[in-house]
Amino acid sequence: MITSERAIEFIECLPLSGDYADKKFILREWQKDILRKLFDTKLEDGRRQYREAGLWIPRKNAKSQLAAAICAVFIFLSDRQEEVYSCAAEKEQAGIIFRLLQQMIESSELLRSKVKIIPTQKRVIHKKTGTIFASLSSDYASKHGYNCSVLVADEIHCWHRRELFTALTSGSATRAEPLFLTITTAGNRDEGALEWELYEYACKVRDGSVDDPTYLPVIYEIKQGEDWLDEEVWKRVNPALGDFNSIEAMRQAAAKAQVNTRLENDFRRLHLNEHTQQTTRWLSLEKWNACRYANRPIERGDQVVGGLDLASTTDIAAWCLAAPREKGYALKWKFFIPQDRMIEIEKNDRVPYTQWVREGHVIATPGGAIDYQVIIDEILKDFEDYVLDFVGYDSWNATNTAQKLEAEGLQMVKVTQSLAQLSEPTKEFERAVLEGQLQHGSNPVATWMAGNCECYTDASGNIRPIKPKHGQSAKKIDGLVAAIMAIKLCGQLKDDFTNIGALWDD
Repeated sequence: MITSERAIEFIECLPLSGDYADKKFILREWQKDILRKLFDTKLEDGRRQYREAGLWIPRKNAKSQLAAAICAVFIFLSDRQEEVYSCAAEKEQAGIIFRLLQQMIESSELLRSKVKIIPTQKRVIHKKTGTIFASLSSDYASKHGYNCSVLVADEIHCWHRRELFTALTSGSATRAEPLFLTITTAGNRDEGALEWELYEYACKVRDGSVDDPTYLPVIYEIKQGEDWLDEEVWKRVNPALGDFNSIEAMRQAAAKAQVNTRLENDFRRLHLNEHTQQTTRWLSLEKWNACRYANRPIERGDQVVGGLDLASTTDIAAWCLAAPREKGYALKWKFFIPQDRMIEIEKNDRVPYTQWVREGHVIATPGGAIDYQVIIDEILKDFEDYVLDFVGYDSWNATNTAQKLEAEGLQMVKVTQSLAQLSEPTKEFERAVLEGQLQHGSNPVATWMAGNCECYTDASGNIRPIKPKHGQSAKKIDGLVAAIMAIKLCGQLKDDFTNIGALWDD
């Protein structure tokens, strides 16, 4: 029988991994408390009471290390054959606990002699008992039929599909003492997400509105109304803060969060376990205005790339040139609007398109729909004036235009409007604004769009620009999307562009 005393004694003989491989795993009291509840809370027949535990612990508090140590307890201390699995939404994340476990075992000659490790399968097999450990990813179709005795579901806030979790948790009916651990930081406030569903249930058990003696909730989180900049709140929510979790790093992250709403959301979610909204106001116009002349503007003969967002034929389209500088970027926009609908759109959007046309910031094309040939002609003018070879474009409604430009010698790069495609350049765009390195020349249309733009963030920290949910028809952001696509290509200007279309076409 595994008791917390045996588990704690065993874990504290384990070596740590990575930079701390020469040190032993010394459990803190808050970690011991979790282990005592898991292993020592018993039913009348002597079996463990808790069948499931939900641990909500902020980032940098060694969740994965504790999870790996718990897996090691069942591999080495159980006197019966166990099936121990760690799982995560993505293959890379799924391997973290295995790698930590592998490093612990391989650092001990005694433990190493008792098991067979198969790195290619992320599997450990105990030679005497037949207990197996395996790390699984989200290919749930092959997971039916597993009979888990212990399951560690890591960073459940990143799980976009619940089939893996369902398949693994429903296959242990024959086990006398199954244990399912979900270990995660907070996700977004999303009623359809698995993590939010589990969190709400854990809160109900913790608060007593649901009576479930088999479920152990462990939730470290900021309380509603507390000051997110209060270091005493940080210490209560982060049990390792000031120990192996650096308070100086926390202070630096908080300082950045105070000037960036998106980073504030990330700070509160990742470091204080507060469930935040998926969308938030994005750019500070104070920061935006401060970098209006941050770099040398784009000049004739410069090497540039382009970003093209055509939107619809009856709305506004955006064309943006981007040139990398030693630090940051220079941008130059052209916007297009249908002449016959301009007054109508001006009233709807409540911005002075007529004035912007007079000033040369917007080009009004003849008729009631945008004439894409005018856009093509303007791009070809830039093709003559600059070293312009590559244009990133949103393929929606743009196939014919892209084909015509390719026929003129431009290389068109399709950039899908997905998180995977846009997250990195969106973060780079944001960085350049915050650090005063985005030369935009105070283009009034782009400035208006910067004030409109919100940012969508998924639970993994990927981001992309979006229109506000309310009044979105009047809140355009096309110019920023075009700029972000161009910045994506800026990062590749010095690379080999062979087969570049395939690189971004997912």
